[in-house]
Amino acid sequence: MKVVFNIICSPHGGIANYVIGILEAFKKHGLKTCIIYNKNRSNKSFIKSINRLLSSDQIFPDLNTHKNPKFKTIIDIIYILTNIKNYYKDGIIIFAHGTSAAGISLILKVVNPNIKVFYFPHGGLSHLYKNKSLLKRYFVYYFDLILKLFKINFV
Repeated sequence: MKVVFNIICSPHGGIANYVIGILEAFKKHGLKTCIIYNKNRSNKSFIKSINRLLSSDQIFPDLNTHKNPKFKTIIDIIYILTNIKNYYKDGIIIFAHGTSAAGISLILKVVNPNIKVFYFPHGGLSHLYKNKSLLKRYFVYYFDLILKLFKINFV
């Protein structure tokens, strides 16, 4: 059975509620899912919901990346690769929630092309699609093009 890993770097507000809804749906239908997230940036209700919905072996809370990639993002990529390697034989699907998670997932896909990635744009770059600045609009379309070239699916 394929395993869906939800990666979320900014787990608070609307994006957190959206991810909790996905986790609830997966649990209701008996599907295998895990979450990789930044516990230090999470609100308490998000953490309580995760602990209610998933077992401890499905929760990976030690992500450091928040909104912008930094040197610690490299450590995050190693952390994720270390934790998902046991699931390679099952098949891995990643739901990347937000721009930072999409960037991390892009690198994971380069390392292991068999990983399927679905990008859920929440805020961030998604606000730039209709920005008045032509440069900002080109930037977001260029980012989309890179994701499409690596067969990262948009949801």
